[in-house]
Formats: sequence, C-alpha cells, structure tokens
Amino acid sequence: DFCDLVINIFKKYKGKEIVTLGGIGMPKIPKEAKVYCTANSYNIIKKYKTKELNEKIFGVVGPIIGVTGLLIGLAEKYKINAIALLAETFGHPNYLGIKGSNEILKLLNKKLILILNLKELEKEIKDIEKEVKARTSKTVQKIKNETDVIEEKTSYIG
Repeated sequence: DFCDLVINIFKKYKGKEIVTLGGIGMPKIPKEAKVYCTANSYNIIKKYKTKELNEKIFGVVGPIIGVTGLLIGLAEKYKINAIALLAETFGHPNYLGIKGSNEILKLLNKKLILILNLKELEKEIKDIEKEVKARTSKTVQKIKNETDVIEEKTSYIG
C-alpha cells in the first residue's frame, strides 16, 4: 500500500524516473565501497552508467526486498523507469555505512547535477569516523572478531 501511494504521488507530480537507494551488507568492512545497480529498464542503467557504477549485481546480492526493490517492480507496471543504487557496506547493525552513502551521493551528484558540496561532507565523514572509532574501539574489535567466524556471504540492507 505504501509503495502504491508513493507511485500515485510520483505520477501526480509528473515524476520522470524513480531512484531507490540501499546497501549490500558485506561480511567485512569494505576498504572502498562499490556501488551496484539494478533496474527495470536498460535505458535507465545507460543513463546512470559510470565507471564507478557496477551493473554486474548477479551473484553479489540476492533479491532486493522492501521499498527499495518493490518500487522498481511496481514502477515497471506503470511504465516508469526505475533504478536501485546499492552501496557496499558492512553488514552489522553498529556500522553506519557512511562511505557507501557518500559513493552513492557522488554518483547522483555527477549524473543529476545536484551541486552538492561533497568536500564538506567528506570532511564530516572523516570527523565522524574519528569520533566513532574513539568511542567504539572495543565494539570494533568485537565486530572484527565476529567477522572472522561469519561465513563469507553478502546480504541486502534496504
């Protein structure tokens, strides 16, 4: 019902395309977060395609569920182009995933000309990471210990 409501509002305001965002939970903290995509149309993938965007999602993540995935499928029913952008992140509830979010913002800024000041955001990310690291060094060590025993698999985070 929620996604139908979103689609109806989208149509009312004559939206052109839908972009949903999410994360791919990795078993370890990614050094450089990659961004993957899937869509209901090849044309929208071509529009967003950059060297940083990986469309080879098969085998990396299973079904995309929740609003992120459902909107893509429902949009097709209404002939609306829709794409899901999914950033790699660490699949642990205590991990913020800011770097992956930043990678998605870079891509959207470039493709949609949003004029975001990402240098300021990147500085904030470094400050947040320092603060989080200082406050949670024990938790981080526990998380690292957990990842040593977690089976090598990825999961979707919507």
